[in-house]
Amino acid sequence: MGKRNQINNYMLIIIIIASITGIIWSLNQNKYAISTVRAETNSSDTMPYLDTINFTLLDEWWSLYDAMKEGDIDLGSGGVASIIPASLDPDILLTRSPGRNLAAITFNLRRQPFDLLPFRKAVAYSCDRTYFVENVYAGEAVSLHSMLTPAYKEYFNPNVQEYPYDLDYAISILDGANIVDTDTDLDEWREDPRTGENIQFELMSTPHNQYREQIAERICEDLRSINIDAIKIPFDGGMAEQHDFDAFFVHWGYGSIPLHLKQVFHSNSPEDLFFNIAGYNNPAYDTVIDAALAETDISAQINFFHQAQDYLTNDLPWLPLYTVPTTILSTPNFQGYIPTGGEQLGMMNYYSMLNVRPAEGYSSKNLRIGLGMWLEVPNPFTVGTINGELGIDLIFDTLMIKSPSGRIEGRLAQKWEVSSDGLEYTFNIAPNAKWHDETPLTSADVVFTYNYILQLGVDLYYGDLSHITDIYPINNTAFTIEVDSPRPFGLYEFGLYPIIPQHIWSNIENPFGYYEPYQIGSGPFKVISWSENDEMILGRNPDYFKQLQLGESGSGLSFEIDATETAQSTLNVESAQPIEVDVTVTNPPDTAFFESLVGALEISANISSGFTIEIRMYYTEAEVAGIDESQLKLYYWNKETYQWEIVPDSGVNTVENYVYGTVDHLSIFGALVPKSSSSLLTRLHTLLEIMEASDFRGRNPEETRTTLILQVEKIQELIDSEKYLWAWLQLRYLLRFKIRFWVSDEDARLSLLYLVDTASTTILEYI
Repeated sequence: MGKRNQINNYMLIIIIIASITGIIWSLNQNKYAISTVRAETNSSDTMPYLDTINFTLLDEWWSLYDAMKEGDIDLGSGGVASIIPASLDPDILLTRSPGRNLAAITFNLRRQPFDLLPFRKAVAYSCDRTYFVENVYAGEAVSLHSMLTPAYKEYFNPNVQEYPYDLDYAISILDGANIVDTDTDLDEWREDPRTGENIQFELMSTPHNQYREQIAERICEDLRSINIDAIKIPFDGGMAEQHDFDAFFVHWGYGSIPLHLKQVFHSNSPEDLFFNIAGYNNPAYDTVIDAALAETDISAQINFFHQAQDYLTNDLPWLPLYTVPTTILSTPNFQGYIPTGGEQLGMMNYYSMLNVRPAEGYSSKNLRIGLGMWLEVPNPFTVGTINGELGIDLIFDTLMIKSPSGRIEGRLAQKWEVSSDGLEYTFNIAPNAKWHDETPLTSADVVFTYNYILQLGVDLYYGDLSHITDIYPINNTAFTIEVDSPRPFGLYEFGLYPIIPQHIWSNIENPFGYYEPYQIGSGPFKVISWSENDEMILGRNPDYFKQLQLGESGSGLSFEIDATETAQSTLNVESAQPIEVDVTVTNPPDTAFFESLVGALEISANISSGFTIEIRMYYTEAEVAGIDESQLKLYYWNKETYQWEIVPDSGVNTVENYVYGTVDHLSIFGALVPKSSSSLLTRLHTLLEIMEASDFRGRNPEETRTTLILQVEKIQELIDSEKYLWAWLQLRYLLRFKIRFWVSDEDARLSLLYLVDTASTTILEYI
């Protein structure tokens, strides 16, 4: 055991040095901040720390970088025109997170010939995604074929049908569907076979966005080259609402759970701008997406979501084109931003605005945010129809909030219980919450909000209330929601709606026409100044009820730490002792049957029962070389049974490279994957390949390396043919002997011998 611990120590030192070196290199080379989330140490002030937030409309939407250099803006979401110069500027920090946004073409399936699937497929093959990504977005976008992006992790289906750019194939589809040019009027344009009239394709696009304009024009050019009379016209929301359109270019952002796959495409959804605007109607799809949102088994649930994406990609009510990672530009004037993985607004979120404060040497507490597209009055019924719209989040509270990692936790709701049959949700809200006009906020306001929305007969884009059968107050701080069936995503479906004050909205019959800019909410900021098409200024709400409770959850306090390094985090909690969490890198206990990637962490704190800690262990690609990283889990060391056990609901994010799990007890934790002889050999092979020639002895070090690699490959062939005894003998004696005498670098030699010894031990069970 002593030698194994010594080897683990060497490996851990190498991993820590490599990780630190990699982070420093990334920051120096790419100038992008690492989007890790950690608990911030709060000062004696109360949150939020800002006095005001100034939302300013930029003269040109792509001029964010220029405004920052002129000292007018501190923060904003950047496009390519701002990202490129900012990446070369040491005074501007870029923070990037994977996008859940989607650029697509929405077809009007009610109109000829867009009701013809072959026609839509021909259009799909006429879209040059490579050109869009490389030439228009300069590599700042990712080609997409599914209606979900890779940021959705396991929900994302990477195996949907693809439509690569191929104009010849598009022509063959049109010819096969008899959409041919009879040229009766000598105009060379293709005609609809059912009407004999020329096909006129009007593609609506937003004129203020030069990138989308350029893409829309390129699509029209390619369609004209195959004899479809296509033109680009300005987007008109009124025409879209009246279904008076052929197709339009859309770019939406969505939440961490793909509820929008029902909202946007279910045949029962209202056919308006934010829901089933395409007029898609496929009963088979309805069945699958309903099943996905009702399924409690995770594997079956994921399978249903994958099937839903297959239907959409085959039927093409929308044509997905690309996704753009969220890139936020910020000046060094402020610190304390909290990134959110995959959300549309990145670190411009509720948590950041509570936690951000002036950097050392900067005195102003006015954060200036640059907007490229003006938003109308902050009415939650007309603005913020995309989850996470910052102004709405700051003015209006919601029952729940998505944490920086995308998990659901309490905001206005402090506790909640779900009945054993899954049909009742009982919430307790903050007893000290009040509206901006000093009126107390009670459960009656919450019940009023949901009934008000339900009585409208249309849903909003914050979730799905269609399964609520009743909602009623219990007392001033408690109420119950009843649903018609168990809802695995219930808290996401109805927990993210902005809560509105009954004493104001009970007098408003048409919420969509309520243009009052000085909205009354209960959030951490309130509107103090408004100038149409110019700016909106939010002021700090000194009576905000969540003053010091960053990261609250229904079972207690939950917050995240970056668990890849020694750290101490302190979080003050209202009316409680400060929580001090010590995270120390330690030698892992017996890992004979596991591959330890980031060592182990011993976590201690003065927390009491009911508190939880979310752990995220980050790793590098080099640390998982040669193994299946999707098998990673977070384990804890059970001190009673002296063995490793999986943390419940543990998982791995293979996009952002971290292993995660939520724990309510303290122990030693490790990011581990069960070992197999083949995975160990693969990693051994990889390490030999990436080592320097100088690490090997002999007259010809490169030849020595090749000999060792061939020996590993031969052993793998023996294992594949189930000749385990011969494989064990070659590992235990021949390969081990060669490594001991042919590898000169001591640290590398110990690492290689560790892999050889573990692989030979693993094979023994087959002999």
